[in-house]
Parts: sequence; C-alpha cells; structure tokens
Amino acid sequence: MKSITIDTKKGQIYNFEDLFHKNSNFENRINELLLTNIRDNNIPIIQEFTKINKSKNFYLTDTSLVIYFDIFKDSQYAGVYCAPQFTIPFKTITDIIDSKGPIGKLIKNSSTSD
Repeated sequence: MKSITIDTKKGQIYNFEDLFHKNSNFENRINELLLTNIRDNNIPIIQEFTKINKSKNFYLTDTSLVIYFDIFKDSQYAGVYCAPQFTIPFKTITDIIDSKGPIGKLIKNSSTSD
C-alpha cells in the first residue's frame, strides 16, 4: 500500500514533516502514541518498535492521521490480515499540527463547512 498527500490546487506533495510545527518534537510524540497503541492492543510485530520508519507511510482522513507499517516487514501477521494501521485523531495532536499544513487546512475547512 502506498499513499500520497497532495494539494490538488497547487500540485504540492506533502511529506510527513509538513504536517507539524518545525520545532514541535513531533517524531517523539508520534512514536509514543504508536508504541502505546502497539502495547495496549497487543499488536504482534517482528522487531521491537522504537520509532516510525524513514518512509513514514501515512494518509489523512477528515478527522485523523493514519500511519501504516510496511506489509510483511513490520508485523508477522501482515500477510494474513493487512498492514497495521494506527489512527491518531487530530484532536489528540492539535498542539503539534502546523496550521498552514495539510492537517491545518483540513481542520479549517471542516470547521467552516459546519
């Protein structure tokens, strides 16, 4: 599975780093959330999770950031079920979101359409 986050009006492709304030220590925060989710849900992984991988596979929904792992690489059951996905609601990470980035635009658009 692969995904891309793009501003269709400008043609700008966003990287994971573009979602967050530059000095927000977002990687540590996201790593903590993922590790908690793995432990709380007893998700079987092949190697001990320490941090998100460099490719940082993600996609956005209207209300959440979804991070997913590579199939077969990170989870022993990925080939049987699917690649592990972790949904992080925007409301749990509002303090690290860049308001000018894609999540900030989604939040702004959803609040103006209500």
